[in-house]
Amino acid sequence: MNRVAKAVGACVMTLSSVPVFAQAPVASDVTMTQDPSRKVTVTYSLDRPAVVTLDIETNVTGSAEWVSIGGENIRGLVGDVNKLVRTSGSHTILWQPDQSWPNHRVPENGARAVVTAWAPDAPPDWMLIDLSSPSNVAYYASVGQLPYGHPTNNFL
Repeated sequence: MNRVAKAVGACVMTLSSVPVFAQAPVASDVTMTQDPSRKVTVTYSLDRPAVVTLDIETNVTGSAEWVSIGGENIRGLVGDVNKLVRTSGSHTILWQPDQSWPNHRVPENGARAVVTAWAPDAPPDWMLIDLSSPSNVAYYASVGQLPYGHPTNNFL
């Protein structure tokens, strides 16, 4: 059973049903802002060390349903994301959507950041390792969140 907590935007937080003794780390106080250069800043707080992943969701259809824009559109993240964040407190993620999600316009309040905190001993199912530097490990919540799409090898 994955022990995972999600915080969405600055308004919603849910916890999976896990025993009290095995509560997941909590990501809270999530904000997402965009400056005039279109750089997006996501901030969040952790209550303890955690593996942190990020998804960007949109509801541009105007419906109540929020949908992921997909990992291939969220490349180039910088900061405390897709890795083990070893400290509690405030953290920042930077994203330049023009570089990975060009020509998309989202109406105001039409996008939100979903920050997920995973227990270090129960990380997400997907991990990428940079073989030129094995200390560069990145975690992803699903195959859809992988930055370059679905793996093309026969090991799956």
